Amino acid sequence: MEWGAAAFFFLLIGRLLGADAQLLHLLPLFFIANVLGVISMVPGGLGSFDVFMILGLSAVGVNNNVAVVWLLFYRLFYYVIPFAIGALFFAQDLGVRINARLEGLPHQVLQKKLRTWRSSGSCISVRSCYCCVGWYRMSRWPIACINTCTLSPLSS
Repeated sequence: MEWGAAAFFFLLIGRLLGADAQLLHLLPLFFIANVLGVISMVPGGLGSFDVFMILGLSAVGVNNNVAVVWLLFYRLFYYVIPFAIGALFFAQDLGVRINARLEGLPHQVLQKKLRTWRSSGSCISVRSCYCCVGWYRMSRWPIACINTCTLSPLSS
């Protein structure tokens, strides 16, 4: 099931890049490249998967430059973005655990700072979240502000 979803996403990237290749040619290439990546025992099949896919894609008529970009986007969305999301969840969970271990002291300190920033009018309300000078409060632990705030300042 995981390889099927990865193959679907790989094909979607190819379509978005405008690569003209037949589905019946790409699926066997993708699955053979995955098997070669597993057999090579290299983590993530890095290198063996990529070389086989570049050679295979060029054999079915895809330009080498497009094939490399295709693989880079695939690697980005398959490894880098999920890792970044996992790292954010880890940081949030770690913050909650540290806050619990220190009996709520970090939360109290940040709440005090938040009240100071709110009273100065530099905070902006965003659906039960606060975006204050680079801090984003979600659940009970602040994380670096990742959204853009365009609403009016909070009233004290």
